[in-house]
Amino acid sequence: GLLVLVGCLESSLRLEFAVGSMAITSLILLGAHYRDFPADLGTFHEALNLVRRTLPVGVALICTSLAISVPIWIYQSVAGDSAVGQFYPAVHLQAAAVIVVSGVCQAQSSRVSAAFADRDFVAFRSMLRPMLQFAGILGSLGILAAATFGAGLIRTVFSAAFSIAWENLVLFAIAVLFFLLSSVLGFAATASRRFHLMWRPYLAVPAVASSTAAVLIPWLGAPGLPLALTAGAVAACCAPLFVLRRTGAFR
Repeated sequence: GLLVLVGCLESSLRLEFAVGSMAITSLILLGAHYRDFPADLGTFHEALNLVRRTLPVGVALICTSLAISVPIWIYQSVAGDSAVGQFYPAVHLQAAAVIVVSGVCQAQSSRVSAAFADRDFVAFRSMLRPMLQFAGILGSLGILAAATFGAGLIRTVFSAAFSIAWENLVLFAIAVLFFLLSSVLGFAATASRRFHLMWRPYLAVPAVASSTAAVLIPWLGAPGLPLALTAGAVAACCAPLFVLRRTGAFR
């Protein structure tokens, strides 16, 4: 929860939103994994074990957040504040799509976790498959919509001030596709409850996104931002796959 608080503050959100995000994320994790927690948290040792076990999940969350924030910071330093603001419609649509996919994943949370706990990897993969398909279809429809009538949609819903986003909306839609897939895979990795395996592969996610942004944004300008976000999203797909392969769920 504290890591989420730091991440929200570093993303230039207001303090009340950062505290709210910390509280909501903590409640979600407690509700999803309460069976793993000791029955009595009265001693300092047990509370410390609880923090130690759940800390890698916070590291994964903050790394995923930084994979989005750092490329935006780099673009802001190159193009200025107003240029970053013009990408607001694309980022807003991405957040809406991620919420939809997260809701689908949470609806299957208990069944997926139970299948992994029983080491029934066939059932585990069979339940993940439709969620990945849903995320892939939703992301593909977003790419198609961005390519066909995305510019008109932004012009209608927002205003002409966001014209820079029209040219790069398809690139953003591609990044959203991989972010949606990474959300499902990250959910699967969390459902495995092998938290100690999560933090190392997720450290590579912001590293890939920031290094790509540092190279592409000064070179390409505005298109470099969605390309850097896509690179970070692909890395965010690979990190939970690494965890799932280590657990034996994927071979």
